[in-house]
Amino acid sequence: MPRGYYRDKRGTVHPIEGRGSRLRVHQARMPKAVSGQDLPKGEYAKPAIGFYTKEYTAPSGEKVEIVHPITSPNPPTETLTQTEAGKAYVEKQAEKAERYRELAVKAKVESTETHARAEQMADVIPFGQPILVGHHSEQADRNFRERIDKTYQKSFELDKKADYYEKKAENAENPYAIRSDDPDATIKLKQKIGILEKEKEDLNAKSNEQVWKEHGSVESLKTWDLKKMERESLNRRISDSKKRIDEVQKTQAIPARSETINGTRLVVDKEDNRVKLFFPSIPSQETRSKLKSNGFHFSPQTKAWQRQTSNQSIYLAEEIAKESKTTE
Repeated sequence: MPRGYYRDKRGTVHPIEGRGSRLRVHQARMPKAVSGQDLPKGEYAKPAIGFYTKEYTAPSGEKVEIVHPITSPNPPTETLTQTEAGKAYVEKQAEKAERYRELAVKAKVESTETHARAEQMADVIPFGQPILVGHHSEQADRNFRERIDKTYQKSFELDKKADYYEKKAENAENPYAIRSDDPDATIKLKQKIGILEKEKEDLNAKSNEQVWKEHGSVESLKTWDLKKMERESLNRRISDSKKRIDEVQKTQAIPARSETINGTRLVVDKEDNRVKLFFPSIPSQETRSKLKSNGFHFSPQTKAWQRQTSNQSIYLAEEIAKESKTTE
Protein backbone atom coordinates (compact mmCIF):
# COMPACT_ATOMS: atom_id res chain seq x y z
CA MET A 1 0.00 0.00 0.00
CA PRO A 2 1.37 3.48 -0.82
CA ARG A 3 2.52 5.51 2.17
CA GLY A 4 0.57 8.46 0.86
CA TYR A 5 0.21 10.67 -2.18
CA TYR A 6 1.61 13.94 -3.48
CA ARG A 7 0.86 16.29 -6.35
CA ASP A 8 3.43 17.74 -8.72
CA LYS A 9 3.25 21.29 -10.10
CA ARG A 10 0.84 20.20 -12.81
CA GLY A 11 -1.55 18.73 -10.28
CA THR A 12 -0.83 15.09 -11.14
CA VAL A 13 -1.15 12.75 -8.16
CA HIS A 14 1.65 10.24 -7.50
CA PRO A 15 1.79 7.50 -4.85
CA ILE A 16 4.63 7.61 -2.32
CA GLU A 17 6.18 4.19 -1.75
CA GLY A 18 9.29 5.19 0.21
CA ARG A 19 9.89 5.41 3.94
CA GLY A 20 11.44 8.04 6.17
CA SER A 21 11.43 9.15 9.78
CA ARG A 22 11.72 12.94 9.52
CA LEU A 23 8.94 15.45 8.98
CA ARG A 24 9.36 16.97 5.55
CA VAL A 25 7.33 19.34 3.43
CA HIS A 26 6.91 18.77 -0.30
CA GLN A 27 6.38 22.14 -1.92
CA ALA A 28 3.95 21.65 -4.80
CA ARG A 29 2.19 24.78 -5.96
CA MET A 30 -1.22 24.26 -7.51
CA PRO A 31 -1.92 26.72 -10.34
CA LYS A 32 -5.66 26.00 -10.14
CA ALA A 33 -8.11 23.83 -8.26
CA VAL A 34 -8.42 20.22 -9.34
CA SER A 35 -11.80 18.57 -8.95
CA GLY A 36 -12.21 15.14 -7.47
CA GLN A 37 -13.31 13.82 -10.86
CA ASP A 38 -9.81 14.48 -12.20
CA LEU A 39 -8.24 12.11 -9.68
CA PRO A 40 -8.22 8.33 -9.40
CA LYS A 41 -10.55 6.89 -6.76
CA GLY A 42 -9.12 6.89 -3.25
CA GLU A 43 -6.67 9.78 -3.74
CA TYR A 44 -6.80 13.32 -2.39
CA ALA A 45 -9.59 15.27 -4.04
CA LYS A 46 -8.90 18.68 -2.46
CA PRO A 47 -6.44 21.04 -4.19
CA ALA A 48 -3.20 21.32 -2.26
CA ILE A 49 -0.38 23.85 -2.20
CA GLY A 50 2.00 21.48 -0.45
CA PHE A 51 2.23 18.30 1.59
CA TYR A 52 3.79 17.15 4.83
CA THR A 53 4.68 13.62 5.81
CA LYS A 54 4.47 12.26 9.35
CA GLU A 55 5.00 8.84 10.87
CA TYR A 56 2.20 7.30 12.93
CA THR A 57 1.67 4.05 14.78
CA ALA A 58 -1.27 2.06 13.45
CA PRO A 59 -3.64 0.18 15.79
CA SER A 60 -1.78 -2.98 14.79
CA GLY A 61 1.49 -1.44 16.03
CA GLU A 62 2.90 -0.96 12.52
CA LYS A 63 4.83 2.25 11.79
CA VAL A 64 3.23 3.98 8.82
CA GLU A 65 4.05 7.26 7.06
CA ILE A 66 1.06 9.29 5.93
CA VAL A 67 1.27 12.24 3.56
CA HIS A 68 -1.21 15.02 4.38
CA PRO A 69 -2.12 17.78 1.94
CA ILE A 70 -1.82 21.41 3.04
CA THR A 71 -5.13 22.68 1.67
CA SER A 72 -5.35 25.97 3.60
CA PRO A 73 -2.49 28.25 2.53
CA ASN A 74 -1.81 31.75 3.75
CA PRO A 75 -4.51 33.93 2.18
CA PRO A 76 -3.28 35.80 -0.91
CA THR A 77 -1.52 38.99 0.18
CA GLU A 78 -3.90 41.18 -1.79
CA THR A 79 -6.79 39.97 0.41
CA LEU A 80 -5.08 41.21 3.58
CA THR A 81 -4.93 44.69 5.05
CA GLN A 82 -2.21 46.83 3.47
CA THR A 83 -0.75 50.10 4.69
CA GLU A 84 0.89 52.60 2.35
CA ALA A 85 4.28 51.15 3.28
CA GLY A 86 2.94 47.68 2.55
CA LYS A 87 1.68 48.71 -0.89
CA ALA A 88 5.07 50.23 -1.68
CA TYR A 89 6.67 46.94 -0.61
CA VAL A 90 4.42 44.96 -2.98
CA GLU A 91 5.41 47.26 -5.85
CA LYS A 92 9.06 46.81 -4.92
CA GLN A 93 8.65 43.01 -5.00
CA ALA A 94 7.06 43.25 -8.45
CA GLU A 95 10.01 45.32 -9.70
CA LYS A 96 12.40 42.80 -8.19
CA ALA A 97 10.58 39.93 -9.93
CA GLU A 98 10.81 41.81 -13.23
CA ARG A 99 14.58 42.26 -12.81
CA TYR A 100 14.99 38.56 -12.04
CA ARG A 101 13.00 37.61 -15.13
CA GLU A 102 15.17 39.87 -17.30
CA LEU A 103 18.27 38.18 -15.89
CA ALA A 104 16.70 34.76 -16.47
CA VAL A 105 15.93 35.58 -20.12
CA LYS A 106 19.42 36.98 -20.65
CA ALA A 107 21.05 33.86 -19.18
CA LYS A 108 18.76 31.58 -21.22
CA VAL A 109 19.65 33.35 -24.47
CA GLU A 110 23.36 33.20 -23.65
CA SER A 111 23.03 29.51 -22.78
CA THR A 112 21.33 28.75 -26.12
CA GLU A 113 23.92 30.71 -28.10
CA THR A 114 26.82 29.11 -26.22
CA HIS A 115 25.41 25.63 -26.75
CA ALA A 116 24.99 26.31 -30.47
CA ARG A 117 28.61 27.52 -30.65
CA ALA A 118 29.77 24.32 -28.94
CA GLU A 119 27.76 22.26 -31.46
CA GLN A 120 29.41 24.12 -34.35
CA MET A 121 32.87 23.50 -32.89
CA ALA A 122 32.10 19.82 -32.40
CA ASP A 123 30.87 19.48 -36.02
CA VAL A 124 34.38 20.35 -37.22
CA ILE A 125 35.65 16.98 -35.94
CA PRO A 126 34.43 14.07 -38.11
CA PHE A 127 32.25 11.60 -36.23
CA GLY A 128 34.41 8.92 -34.61
CA GLN A 129 37.66 10.71 -35.42
CA PRO A 130 40.23 9.72 -32.74
CA ILE A 131 43.13 11.82 -31.52
CA LEU A 132 46.17 10.95 -33.63
CA VAL A 133 48.71 10.16 -30.94
CA GLY A 134 52.23 11.13 -31.97
CA HIS A 135 51.03 13.26 -34.88
CA HIS A 136 52.06 16.93 -35.00
CA SER A 137 48.35 17.86 -34.62
CA GLU A 138 47.88 15.89 -31.37
CA GLN A 139 48.29 18.77 -28.90
CA ALA A 140 46.23 21.20 -30.97
CA ASP A 141 43.48 18.59 -31.29
CA ARG A 142 43.44 17.97 -27.53
CA ASN A 143 43.28 21.70 -26.83
CA PHE A 144 40.40 22.14 -29.31
CA ARG A 145 38.41 19.29 -27.79
CA GLU A 146 38.99 20.77 -24.33
CA ARG A 147 37.62 24.12 -25.53
CA ILE A 148 34.54 22.31 -26.87
CA ASP A 149 34.01 20.67 -23.48
CA LYS A 150 34.40 23.99 -21.64
CA THR A 151 31.95 25.67 -24.02
CA TYR A 152 29.36 22.96 -23.34
CA GLN A 153 29.95 23.31 -19.58
CA LYS A 154 29.48 27.07 -19.80
CA SER A 155 26.16 26.63 -21.60
CA PHE A 156 24.97 24.23 -18.88
CA GLU A 157 26.00 26.69 -16.15
CA LEU A 158 24.15 29.51 -17.88
CA ASP A 159 21.06 27.32 -18.12
CA LYS A 160 21.23 26.66 -14.37
CA LYS A 161 21.65 30.39 -13.82
CA ALA A 162 18.50 31.05 -15.85
CA ASP A 163 16.55 28.53 -13.75
CA TYR A 164 17.91 30.13 -10.56
CA TYR A 165 16.67 33.61 -11.51
CA GLU A 166 13.35 32.23 -12.72
CA LYS A 167 12.78 30.64 -9.31
CA LYS A 168 13.79 33.89 -7.62
CA ALA A 169 11.18 35.71 -9.71
CA GLU A 170 8.51 33.14 -8.79
CA ASN A 171 9.35 33.51 -5.10
CA ALA A 172 9.15 37.30 -5.32
CA GLU A 173 5.69 37.03 -6.92
CA ASN A 174 4.38 34.31 -4.60
CA PRO A 175 0.96 35.65 -3.47
CA TYR A 176 0.87 33.38 -0.41
CA ALA A 177 4.20 34.36 1.15
CA ILE A 178 4.33 36.60 4.22
CA ARG A 179 7.89 37.87 4.29
CA SER A 180 9.61 39.09 7.42
CA ASP A 181 10.79 42.29 5.72
CA ASP A 182 7.23 43.22 4.72
CA PRO A 183 6.12 46.33 6.72
CA ASP A 184 2.68 44.67 7.04
CA ALA A 185 4.07 41.30 8.13
CA THR A 186 2.70 41.56 11.69
CA ILE A 187 -0.76 42.59 10.46
CA LYS A 188 -0.87 39.78 7.91
CA LEU A 189 0.34 37.16 10.39
CA LYS A 190 -2.35 38.18 12.89
CA GLN A 191 -4.99 37.93 10.17
CA LYS A 192 -3.59 34.55 9.16
CA ILE A 193 -3.90 33.35 12.76
CA GLY A 194 -7.53 34.50 12.78
CA ILE A 195 -8.23 32.51 9.61
CA LEU A 196 -6.56 29.39 11.03
CA GLU A 197 -8.47 29.75 14.32
CA LYS A 198 -11.72 29.89 12.33
CA GLU A 199 -10.68 26.75 10.45
CA LYS A 200 -10.03 25.02 13.75
CA GLU A 201 -13.49 25.96 15.01
CA ASP A 202 -15.06 24.57 11.84
CA LEU A 203 -12.98 21.41 12.18
CA ASN A 204 -14.10 20.87 15.79
CA ALA A 205 -17.72 20.95 14.63
CA LYS A 206 -17.12 18.05 12.23
CA SER A 207 -16.92 14.33 12.87
CA ASN A 208 -13.90 12.24 11.94
CA GLU A 209 -15.96 10.59 9.19
CA GLN A 210 -16.75 13.99 7.64
CA VAL A 211 -13.07 14.92 7.66
CA TRP A 212 -12.21 11.57 6.11
CA LYS A 213 -14.75 12.08 3.30
CA GLU A 214 -13.57 15.64 2.61
CA HIS A 215 -10.01 14.43 2.06
CA GLY A 216 -11.13 11.51 -0.07
CA SER A 217 -8.60 9.45 1.87
CA VAL A 218 -7.83 5.86 0.99
CA GLU A 219 -10.17 3.24 2.45
CA SER A 220 -7.49 1.73 4.71
CA LEU A 221 -7.23 5.04 6.65
CA LYS A 222 -10.92 5.14 7.61
CA THR A 223 -10.14 3.99 11.16
CA TRP A 224 -7.53 6.71 11.67
CA ASP A 225 -8.28 9.86 13.62
CA LEU A 226 -7.80 12.28 10.73
CA LYS A 227 -9.62 15.01 12.66
CA LYS A 228 -6.95 14.90 15.35
CA MET A 229 -4.19 15.02 12.72
CA GLU A 230 -5.76 18.08 11.06
CA ARG A 231 -6.14 19.78 14.44
CA GLU A 232 -2.48 19.11 15.25
CA SER A 233 -1.49 20.61 11.89
CA LEU A 234 -3.56 23.76 12.51
CA ASN A 235 -2.19 24.14 16.05
CA ARG A 236 1.34 23.84 14.74
CA ARG A 237 0.77 26.49 12.07
CA ILE A 238 -0.87 28.85 14.58
CA SER A 239 2.04 28.38 16.99
CA ASP A 240 4.60 29.00 14.22
CA SER A 241 2.78 32.18 13.16
CA LYS A 242 2.80 33.51 16.74
CA LYS A 243 6.55 32.85 16.98
CA ARG A 244 7.08 34.68 13.70
CA ILE A 245 5.18 37.70 15.03
CA ASP A 246 7.57 37.88 18.00
CA GLU A 247 10.58 37.63 15.68
CA VAL A 248 9.24 40.29 13.29
CA GLN A 249 8.45 42.70 16.15
CA LYS A 250 11.95 42.29 17.57
CA THR A 251 13.44 43.03 14.15
CA GLN A 252 11.21 46.06 13.58
CA ALA A 253 12.26 47.45 16.97
CA ILE A 254 15.93 47.63 15.87
CA PRO A 255 16.81 51.33 15.45
CA ALA A 256 18.39 52.82 12.32
CA ARG A 257 22.09 53.54 12.59
CA SER A 258 25.11 54.57 10.57
CA GLU A 259 28.69 54.36 11.79
CA THR A 260 32.17 53.76 10.48
CA ILE A 261 34.19 50.80 11.76
CA ASN A 262 37.79 50.31 10.60
CA GLY A 263 37.12 52.48 7.55
CA THR A 264 33.97 50.53 6.61
CA ARG A 265 30.57 52.19 6.91
CA LEU A 266 27.89 50.06 8.59
CA VAL A 267 24.30 51.12 7.94
CA VAL A 268 21.07 49.69 9.35
CA ASP A 269 18.53 50.77 6.72
CA LYS A 270 15.01 50.68 8.18
CA GLU A 271 13.37 51.45 4.85
CA ASP A 272 15.03 48.58 2.97
CA ASN A 273 15.18 46.37 6.09
CA ARG A 274 18.82 45.60 5.35
CA VAL A 275 22.13 45.75 7.19
CA LYS A 276 24.62 47.23 4.71
CA LEU A 277 28.41 47.38 4.63
CA PHE A 278 30.09 50.01 2.42
CA PHE A 279 33.79 49.29 1.94
CA PRO A 280 36.20 52.06 0.87
CA SER A 281 37.48 49.77 -1.92
CA ILE A 282 37.08 46.18 -3.08
CA PRO A 283 37.25 43.83 -0.06
CA SER A 284 39.98 41.20 -0.03
CA GLN A 285 39.20 37.63 -1.05
CA GLU A 286 39.28 36.58 2.61
CA THR A 287 36.74 39.27 3.57
CA ARG A 288 34.48 38.43 0.61
CA SER A 289 34.51 34.78 1.64
CA LYS A 290 33.45 35.74 5.17
CA LEU A 291 30.67 37.94 3.83
CA LYS A 292 29.29 35.21 1.58
CA SER A 293 29.54 32.48 4.22
CA ASN A 294 27.58 34.69 6.63
CA GLY A 295 24.74 35.42 4.22
CA PHE A 296 25.80 38.81 2.85
CA HIS A 297 25.32 39.52 -0.86
CA PHE A 298 26.67 42.35 -2.96
CA SER A 299 24.00 44.67 -4.37
CA PRO A 300 24.96 46.42 -7.63
CA GLN A 301 22.15 48.95 -7.00
CA THR A 302 23.41 50.14 -3.60
CA LYS A 303 27.09 49.19 -4.10
CA ALA A 304 27.00 47.56 -0.67
CA TRP A 305 27.24 44.12 0.87
CA GLN A 306 23.92 43.54 2.62
CA ARG A 307 21.74 41.10 4.48
CA GLN A 308 18.22 41.20 5.93
CA THR A 309 18.09 43.10 9.22
CA SER A 310 18.33 41.17 12.48
CA ASN A 311 20.39 41.41 15.65
CA GLN A 312 22.52 38.53 14.35
CA SER A 313 23.11 40.39 11.05
CA ILE A 314 24.29 43.51 12.91
CA TYR A 315 26.64 41.47 15.10
CA LEU A 316 28.16 39.70 12.08
CA ALA A 317 28.52 42.98 10.18
CA GLU A 318 30.37 44.55 13.12
CA GLU A 319 32.74 41.59 13.41
CA ILE A 320 33.46 41.50 9.66
CA ALA A 321 34.02 45.27 9.56
CA LYS A 322 36.52 45.07 12.44
CA GLU A 323 38.53 42.36 10.67
CA SER A 324 38.01 43.66 7.13
CA LYS A 325 40.85 44.04 4.66
CA THR A 326 40.70 45.67 1.24
CA THR A 327 42.68 45.18 -1.93
CA GLU A 328 45.09 47.95 -2.87
